[in-house]
Amino acid sequence: NLPFLFLRSGEPWLEANSYLISLVKDKHAQTRPTDDARRQASRLLDYLIFCENNNIDWLDFTGKRLPQRPTYKYHRYLMDMPERGAQVANQYTGTVYRFYKFVSQNWHNIDISRVDTVKQISFFVEGAYGISKKITVEKRSQTQAYNRSKSVPMGYVDDEGESLRPLSNVHLAEVIAAVNSDDWSAQDRLIMLFAVMTGARKQTILTLRVKHVQRLMDGKLHNDGTYALKAGPGTGVDTKNNKPQTLYVPKQLAVDLLTYINSPHAKKRRQGFQSAYAGKY
Repeated sequence: NLPFLFLRSGEPWLEANSYLISLVKDKHAQTRPTDDARRQASRLLDYLIFCENNNIDWLDFTGKRLPQRPTYKYHRYLMDMPERGAQVANQYTGTVYRFYKFVSQNWHNIDISRVDTVKQISFFVEGAYGISKKITVEKRSQTQAYNRSKSVPMGYVDDEGESLRPLSNVHLAEVIAAVNSDDWSAQDRLIMLFAVMTGARKQTILTLRVKHVQRLMDGKLHNDGTYALKAGPGTGVDTKNNKPQTLYVPKQLAVDLLTYINSPHAKKRRQGFQSAYAGKY
């Protein structure tokens, strides 16, 4: 599951891949460190594409003026993309800055002060028992201010700073019609339908097991025609930040899942996996 980045020339981006390895090194697999590594890799790839598209040497910080340096040019580029959102843009520049810190310590002689202007700020926070604690953090110049309690337009939802519009019934019908075409395998169709009908994340769906489907059908059918499926700590189903979550699965989807796991095709796949696992371990 570890991502691997290439330059446009086809050569591996050694510094970035080394950085990604450092993110997962010595971390337990159950904490799913590769989830974070994939997010970081996606942001670094965006930065690399920007540099290559604009013929910018990502290692060249000789520019005397700030706008002449790669990271400041990238920050300007992000600021000109209001649809991405300030909070998301800050995540991208934050990843790039941490990457350069790693590169300056392990690969190249880069003056990190030329990558971004950073100052230390301290503040006190009050805990549950009224005890104040001093916290010191870095404040970078390549960040954008945003309203944490901004209003979300009607018909939209806020997702980490971005205003997203849920699918309309017409668009939802088009998605389901496409998924139900002959171009989709039964497994892929169920993965997509589970996401559309429950709102579950990919990692949540792909950690569902046979026992979860069987337990689902043993539960009580709610008045709205759904079964409740618990996810998160202690369930074996992954959730974002390992938070407890309840998914409401429509009855027809639950029946389709049960039909699939009891099909000869699914049983054959499970037997093949078990044989390979037994032989290896």
